[in-house]
Amino acid sequence: MKLNCFDFIYLKIETYNMYHNNCKIREMYKLADWIDKTKLNHFILSDNPKAIDYFMDNLQLIDWTMLSINPGAHDLLIKNQDKIDWYYMSSNPSMIQLLYNNMDKVNMRELCKNSAAIDMLLQSQDKICWAYFSENTHPLAIELLSKNLDYVDWWVLSWNPAAIKILTQNIDMINFQALSENPAAIDLLKKYPERIDWTIFSANPAAIEMLKANPKKINWSQLSRNPNPAAMEMLKANQDKIDWNMISCNPTIFVYDYEKIAKRIWFFNEELFAKALHPKRVQYWLDNGLSIDDI
Repeated sequence: MKLNCFDFIYLKIETYNMYHNNCKIREMYKLADWIDKTKLNHFILSDNPKAIDYFMDNLQLIDWTMLSINPGAHDLLIKNQDKIDWYYMSSNPSMIQLLYNNMDKVNMRELCKNSAAIDMLLQSQDKICWAYFSENTHPLAIELLSKNLDYVDWWVLSWNPAAIKILTQNIDMINFQALSENPAAIDLLKKYPERIDWTIFSANPAAIEMLKANPKKINWSQLSRNPNPAAMEMLKANQDKIDWNMISCNPTIFVYDYEKIAKRIWFFNEELFAKALHPKRVQYWLDNGLSIDDI
């Protein structure tokens, strides 16, 4: 059967999708120009989800225990499984398939935090550690927690941004120190300003407006880990107040590396065209009624 024009277009789309799905054009990052990399704490930086490209050029600086927690480190961990800390990686949602394939190495308490492990946890409720599970943000975890309030760790739950409905219904059980960091709790915190812990509150990405209105209450060490871009602008303008240990875990110290992204896309396009226009593929199209001009 001869190909018509629409068949050819479909084949081109399918070819693109085939190779696009097998090629990862991921976001790439570099340190912001004003960040002094000599002051960063590489132990803490290893947990920063946007630090992967930085470490690809500096593998010797990685702390593999901290990297095992890092949700952005999937590919790096897959390539270096002998260096994984399985205890800590058990809480890493991006590593769920590897965890499922190595259940003998998994730590169940840490797994209870893992939102990607919800199916397994629901099937093994007798193994749930409720203090750790109180940190789990999956909607099904929140539903189970709401039915088992006697087992909840309220300090941990007060930090959990997915648990705000439970918290608003149980004000007397809230730990306001932990709640002060909860970005989903900003409206609740505004109702109880006298109970805000301003030290912890300084790390809350939803608190920028209140922090700017109360500059004397800002804790600059905690602000250093606040991922809100507005907090980073405040830190940039007050670099003498930065806590370089704390800022090392802040993903906002990284910006898009447009040069690397552009190069990656260029290499991808080269690979795509080389495969899409392989001589055997072109010959097949010609044999089925297309001309060189059609291609």
